[in-house]
Amino acid sequence: MSTGSFNVPVLGAADMSASFTGEPLKIEEFTLFSIQAAWSGASVDGTLVLQASNDVGGYGDNTITGVVNWTDIPNTSQAITDASGTHLWNIIGAGWRWVRVKYARTAGTGTMSARAQAKPDLD
Repeated sequence: MSTGSFNVPVLGAADMSASFTGEPLKIEEFTLFSIQAAWSGASVDGTLVLQASNDVGGYGDNTITGVVNWTDIPNTSQAITDASGTHLWNIIGAGWRWVRVKYARTAGTGTMSARAQAKPDLD
C-alpha cells in the first residue's frame, strides 16, 4: 500500500473545440481520490465523464501502454453549458486500476485543465 498522497495534473489546456480524453492515471493503491476540472471559453457545450479501466497496462518511454478497455463510471456524467466553470468529482471506495477524464463536445470552444488528488485508504 502507498503511504502518501499525490496531487498531479491529468489534463493540461485541452482544446474544447473537439472531444478528447485525458491521460490515464494509475490509482490502483488509492481508494480515495478527487479530480477537479476547470474550463473557460465561448459558449462551451458538452459532457464530462470519468472513465475507469482494470487493464494491467504500464508505463514505458514516457507513455502508458496496454490500457485499452474503458468504461464510464456510473453517476459521473456532468453536462457543461457555461462559458467557464469547474466541476469536482470526489470518489470514495474506488476499486479500479486506472481512471481518466473524457469530454464529449456538442458545440463551442475553450480550454480545460484538470488535477487529481489521491489518498491511500488508511483502514
